[in-house]
Amino acid sequence: MAEEQYGFTPDKGTRNAVFVLKMLAERAVEMQKDVYMCFIDHIKAFDRVRHGPLVEMLQSLYLDGQDVELIKNLYWDQQASVRLNGYCE
Repeated sequence: MAEEQYGFTPDKGTRNAVFVLKMLAERAVEMQKDVYMCFIDHIKAFDRVRHGPLVEMLQSLYLDGQDVELIKNLYWDQQASVRLNGYCE
């Protein structure tokens, strides 16, 4: 797993991730920088949402096209791989 991966590893649970995000947000405020975050409950996001109507609704709200594309990319054409002993499957 990548060093950035949280969950299913010792000392890298939800509390640790929230702490890191809090520190990142505080640092961004100090440096007067914007921070964008997206939290996804994958069960709800992928199993219960009708994606076509969601995208249509977002487009009707006149969101920036890049924002709509970002959300579409969360739902479609997802790929994953598993690395085991240095090899990807």
